[in-house]
This record gives sequence, C-alpha cells and structure tokens, in this order.
Amino acid sequence: MNPHDLEELDPAAYAWPPSESAPPEDELAVTANEYRERQIHEQAERLRIADAARALVAAERVERIDFPTPVGLGDFIAAHAHEQTEWLIRDLWPLGGRVMFTAPAKGGKTTMTGNLIRALADGDPFLSAFPVTNAPTSPGSIVVLDTEMTEGTLSRWLQALDVQHHERVRVVPLRGRTHTLNPTEPANRARWVPILAGADVVILDPVGAVLSALNLEENSSTDVGRFLTGWDALMLEAGVSNSLISHHHGHGGERARGSSKFADSCDALWTLTRKGDAEDAPRFFRAMGRDVSVSEGALEFTPSTRLLSYMAGSRGPSESEAHDQKVSEIVAVMDQARMSADVSRVQLREFLKERGMKARNEVLAEAIRKRKERQ
Repeated sequence: MNPHDLEELDPAAYAWPPSESAPPEDELAVTANEYRERQIHEQAERLRIADAARALVAAERVERIDFPTPVGLGDFIAAHAHEQTEWLIRDLWPLGGRVMFTAPAKGGKTTMTGNLIRALADGDPFLSAFPVTNAPTSPGSIVVLDTEMTEGTLSRWLQALDVQHHERVRVVPLRGRTHTLNPTEPANRARWVPILAGADVVILDPVGAVLSALNLEENSSTDVGRFLTGWDALMLEAGVSNSLISHHHGHGGERARGSSKFADSCDALWTLTRKGDAEDAPRFFRAMGRDVSVSEGALEFTPSTRLLSYMAGSRGPSESEAHDQKVSEIVAVMDQARMSADVSRVQLREFLKERGMKARNEVLAEAIRKRKERQ
C-alpha cells in the first residue's frame, strides 16, 4: 500500500466492534445523564435502607432498656429518711461507690493497691487507720484487673502481701490484652458480665493502658466520659457494687493525668503524692469526695510486711490543694458579683486586679470553666 493512501482511510471503518454509524453527541449526553441519575437514585436508596436499618436496631435496643420511674420528692425523702452513709472503708470509700485513685508514676501506686487488696480480703484496717466495715467475704468477691505488670511480677507482689484469704480474690492479668476490655460497647460488656459475676469489688489498675488500646484520648472529656459511663454500666450489669480505678498523675503534677473528668465523676478521689523524686522520698495521702474528707497525712512504709500506715499531719498545703483553693476563691468572687462566665482570662484578670487579687492563667481558666458548669 502506498503510504499516501493512509491519509484517505476512514478510521470509523476500522473501529471495533464495527458500527454502522456513531450516535450523535446529543444522544450520548442524554445517555450519560440518564446513567448518572440512575446511579444517584440507587445510591439514595442504599442510604435510605441504611438509615432504616439503624432506626430498627435503635428501636430494638430501646425495647431492652429498663427506664427509671420518677418518684415524688416527698416519697423519695421519706423512703430514705433513716439512711445514714454506709462505708466499705470508713471515711474513705462509700458503700456502692466508685473511687478514683491517682498517684505519680513509680510513686507507690502498686504498693498502695496491694495494701488495699489485703485490707479488703482480710478485713484489716486499710493503712492501719481506716476500718473495713463491710468486708467482702464470699469466694471471688474481689476482682483485680491488672494492666501493668507481667504475670510473674504480679504474682510475686501479691505473694509478698501475705493475704490470708486467697479465696476471696480473683486476678485477671490484662497486660497485652487490654483491648479485650471495652465497656463502651454493650456486646463487649455482655462478655465481661460472667467474668465479673459474684464480685463485690472490682479494681482496675491502671486505666491508661485500656484507654490507649481502645484509641480513647485521656485528654478528651468526651472520650473519658464515654469510658467511665460504660464502666458504670458494666458494674451495674455485672452486679458489682464497688469499684476503684487507678490512674497516673501528669508529669511533675499532683493531679490525674489528662481530662478533669477523671476526678469530676467519682464518688471519692484518693491522691497519693511524693515529696521529691528520690525512691525513698516521703509519701502522703489524702481523700475527698461525697461525704469523704480526709486531710493529707504522711505514709509510713514497713519493708518487712510491705504495709503502709497513715499518720495524721500534713507537709502543708500541696500545690494541688493551693490551686484548688485559689480556684474556689475566684469562683466565689465571680458568684458574688454575678459575673458572667463568658469572659476571657484577660477580662477576669482585670476584674480581680480591681479587687486586689491575682492568679496564674491556669487558675483563671479553671475558674471560668467551673463558673460555666454552675450556670
């Protein structure tokens, strides 16, 4: 074939598959638009089906909820008129309450938790000062969920405590398996209910590893709130009356690391502090909460028994206590002046300056937050 003949060839004649003639451009456009519209309607129908399925599942879940019944104020007061505060551990742990226990890293948290396990199991006074008034006595009534130590280390630590009533304590080592505990999911809680069956006290030590495994941010009030709400639901569903969750302090601080939600939602807040970073630095303990008010006292450690003893008498106001006291003072002044909580730190600082007061930025920020919560 002469190369010049290629210029005369019709490409349409060699198209595959062969076609008598190509459709007009306007017809192609109509076909494309019809296809797009059909795809839109099909996708919309899939979304409607998904929405309907979610609504159906939500309705099924609602049917399983045991909703509370409102009680008139007079009847409610009369029904509880003769009740007094009952204690699991007098002055420290209200019966049926959740305790948040915070301590610095490597600051004695494990030793304190061990002392608690021994006191609950054997009925001895906790820290040689606080009687266990409703000691769990049934087999397996104390469950320890440990997320931190290897099984060998945990065994040695518990053995050193010389607990007399081994039958009252069950141990669940969770190091490397913290992802299995997810109280935010009802299905997961259902798996844990038989594991915790028969328990009267559950101790989670510590909580940080569980939050990390569940991809929950400990600095997020939403994430921490979700976990604690799920935890309370798990305790209720498992029939557990009392629980304690331990958590570490922030670096160099005396407060629970992360969101303030850790401290806000518990019945009692126990705080272990250390004066200095040395291994043998003095330790101190205090507690506060609903009907709980134990001033800071020193802890004495007996190496031969690994027991701690609480001694009344403080090192003086801690940095944390001074912070809380200053926040309370500022909130009281704001309340008295009926000051709006929608103020900036600069505005609040000027307001306080006029009254001869001053405070650090973190104190001002927390005072504004607490004022907002009370409005």
